[in-house]
Formats: sequence, C-alpha cells, structure tokens
Amino acid sequence: MPWCGGTVTLLLTLFTLFIGAVGWWLPFTLPMVAAGAICRTRPGWGVAVIGTLAVIHVAAGLMVVLGDVMTFYAMFCAVAYGSTRIYVAGIIAGIAGVITQTLSWTATTIASPYASAIEAFGVFVTLLVTGTISIVAVWALANLQRARVRQLALQRERAEQAVREREQRTALAVAEERARIAREMHDVVAHSLS
Repeated sequence: MPWCGGTVTLLLTLFTLFIGAVGWWLPFTLPMVAAGAICRTRPGWGVAVIGTLAVIHVAAGLMVVLGDVMTFYAMFCAVAYGSTRIYVAGIIAGIAGVITQTLSWTATTIASPYASAIEAFGVFVTLLVTGTISIVAVWALANLQRARVRQLALQRERAEQAVREREQRTALAVAEERARIAREMHDVVAHSLS
C-alpha cells in the first residue's frame, strides 16, 4: 500500500492548511509520514529517513512533531519485515530515540527557571520508563508479525512443494502407463509375428 503514505500526507497537508495550523513541525512531519509508505517494502530506508528527520527536528529545538508517531511504525517494519541487520538497526534507532527524547526533555526541564531538580529527575524517569515500555511493546508486536510472515512463507513453500510432488507423481504414473502400454503392444506384435 505505497499510496497510503502519500494519501495520508496529502490529507494531513490539506487539513493543516484548512485549519491554519501551519508551523515548523510541518516540514518534518510531512516527509516522515510520506516515508512511512516505503517502510514495509524497504524498512531500512524508512528507518533511515524517519530517524534522520527525528534527530534533525530535535536538534532544531522542536521536541515533538506529529510525524514522531512514524518512528514507531519504522521500528515495527524494521523488526517485522527487515533483514537481521535492519532488525538490529531498527531496535538501536528506537532505543536511541527514547534516550534522545528523554535527555532533551530533561535538559529543557533543567533549563526552566520554574522547575526543580526533583521535577527534572521525574521527567527523566517517566520518559525513560514510558519510552522503554513503548519500544518493548512495538518490538513484541513486530516479532509476532515477523513470526506470522515466516509461518505464511513456510505454508506457501509447503503448498508449492506439495504441488511439485503431485506433478511428479502424475508424471511417473503417466510414464508407467505408457511403459505398460508399450509392453502390451510389444507382446501383441511379438505374438502376431510368431
């Protein structure tokens, strides 16, 4: 469904323009949502594009944008559909994202003149725990999908093997029948000649 990411991007753009909520988050969100269209078929590229945009918007001072939701989808696709290398890269990107967000929000809280060290510590612990739980949940769901995909591939392979075996059995039966007919013809011809 590559058209889905493009459709969502178009609808998000139209909705944003309609309500007049255009802001700095939009240039990051739109490419992140659009990159979601390639995540299932090319999970490595999806993780790279979405992860890079996430790092850039945090570095630019935008802590959270709407497109950050796509980071979870990119990790899901990397674990569920990617090779072993992409699987590991998706997990590392997810963990790095949690750590980056946690440290960014903690630094912002510490820099605030209205927050105390205890509040900063609370922000750190809360974001680290909720981020870790989110990453583990996405990882678990993606592993279930990976197992399902492997199971479907195994069933498809078994079905193809059964078809090949049936075709071989049919070909052997036809060959045996031809050989039997040839023997009978040989016997008839030999009997007629004698």
